[in-house]
Amino acid sequence: MSDLMNFTYRQTPVRVMIKDDGIYFFYRDLCRISGFRTAAEKNAAAPVYEQISTPFTVTTVRLISRCSVFAAIANMNDGHALRAWLTEDVLPEIYKRPDCEQFKSRPPWEIRRQANPPEAEKATAKETSGEHARGRNEVRSFLQTYFALMRMLMSVPVEQQPVVCLGFGDGVPLVLKRGSQHDR
Repeated sequence: MSDLMNFTYRQTPVRVMIKDDGIYFFYRDLCRISGFRTAAEKNAAAPVYEQISTPFTVTTVRLISRCSVFAAIANMNDGHALRAWLTEDVLPEIYKRPDCEQFKSRPPWEIRRQANPPEAEKATAKETSGEHARGRNEVRSFLQTYFALMRMLMSVPVEQQPVVCLGFGDGVPLVLKRGSQHDR
């Protein structure tokens, strides 16, 4: 698949090429939009070159991926209108095509669900149940230590309580007390 689609942004033609591995925009078309070229040069993504056959000749064009376009827009001073045009007009029109459904952004839980159908999830749940039990035990142990410390602190009047900081050092719970004393 290597199809071309034409769009217009503020009277500037913008061509889009749909390839097997993604959605690409013609770099030359986007550079006609004010501020895009300098923002794209800051991004400095590796360009993709494609040879296109026209009725009279073969032309090599520079393409920029959808992700690189959005990265360049993030560097633009006035990229809000361009981003809105892409997300509200261009991409929905591209996603209407049945062969472009695969390029549509999805939440992570849908991606995981597609990679692991429910039958596969049941099989992996049995394999990972031991890991989850170990993780739950670590959390339970940490919380018990935390609550024991809180009980101890609550039994002392506020004026006499030491300064205590809780944290992790090298994966080991760390309790710091006032002064240079510390326990691990």
